[in-house]
Amino acid sequence: MQTIVAYVENKPGVLNRVASLTRRLAINIDSLTVGPTENQEIARMTIYAHTDERGAMRLEASLEKLVDVLLAENISDRPMLERDLALIKVAADHLNRPNLMELVKAFRGRVVDVSPESVIVEVSDTTDKMMACSRSCGPSACWKWAAPDASP
Repeated sequence: MQTIVAYVENKPGVLNRVASLTRRLAINIDSLTVGPTENQEIARMTIYAHTDERGAMRLEASLEKLVDVLLAENISDRPMLERDLALIKVAADHLNRPNLMELVKAFRGRVVDVSPESVIVEVSDTTDKMMACSRSCGPSACWKWAAPDASP
């Protein structure tokens, strides 16, 4: 896996051109995040791609050739904090809800929704910790990942 950061012009069509470029290079994008910078005319793209270092160098060089790309850089070798996000829906009635709340607290999660028959929990951590949390919630846990590289 390689992480490429690209600073691009913040205008329509740029995301499509970047995605088309990766397709032409036969590089699979696992995650692509676009967000604003302090300059409204520039956006930051973080591309998490399933490729080796050579493929990342090709991608970086090709991105630099696009008119809308101001700067592209491979940051895979830099230290970084990586987190995944999961939403877990657990069947919980009034009898088992207190135990579930303690379990959520132990995994540093938070309850984001409560209904009479279930609770939705948000957990942000490593994939292993989130899977452990889901297993601890029991067989009634139905979970959805908001993470790019994880699948339940």
